[in-house]
Amino acid sequence: MKPSDSQSRKDYILLVVPALLTALVYYTQVDIPLSDEYKTVAGPQNAAPGVDTNAMYAAQSQDLQKRVNALATEIETLKNKKAAYEKKLDEALAPMTDSARRPQTVKDVNELLAKHRLRMVTEQPGETKDLPPTLKSIADFIVERGIKNGPEMRILRVSGQYLDVLAALEEITKRELPVIPVNLTMHALESGQTVRTWTLILWV
Repeated sequence: MKPSDSQSRKDYILLVVPALLTALVYYTQVDIPLSDEYKTVAGPQNAAPGVDTNAMYAAQSQDLQKRVNALATEIETLKNKKAAYEKKLDEALAPMTDSARRPQTVKDVNELLAKHRLRMVTEQPGETKDLPPTLKSIADFIVERGIKNGPEMRILRVSGQYLDVLAALEEITKRELPVIPVNLTMHALESGQTVRTWTLILWV
């Protein structure tokens, strides 16, 4: 049918529209069957007739439980590793965070310097903010751990020969004193001086 004028177009619409509405209602009421692939993805609730949905649910439940158990095991392993790591850190930091031991450590350092013919000129506390980046990160970590008595900076000004200063620093390392040399500065000889002055910054 070919509508050629206004009247014929109206007749054409009256004929076609009811047919379209009938087809629309039919297709919306008919349940189109699912494919086997969709049933597998959708799960037991959409399984084909005759399929043991209880078995499917049980298989899915077991698979999910295996994943949960594996995740729980991994979390427990990470917790144990973290606890072991923190224990090692605490043991390593213990000598430097023992405030009761610090006066003895300072005394040991002073005696060691005197042993190597280094004369103490001045001694004063320093500030943690002056630490180099690597040690500053350790200091920040100590604070994060809730340790209140962290290491302190000590600024020592001593006079002596270079080889004596070097020997003193080597002995500090060999004796494994809870002391970290941070910086050593050599000062120029002043008029009339024959022995140099050094500024040694320690983290005690």
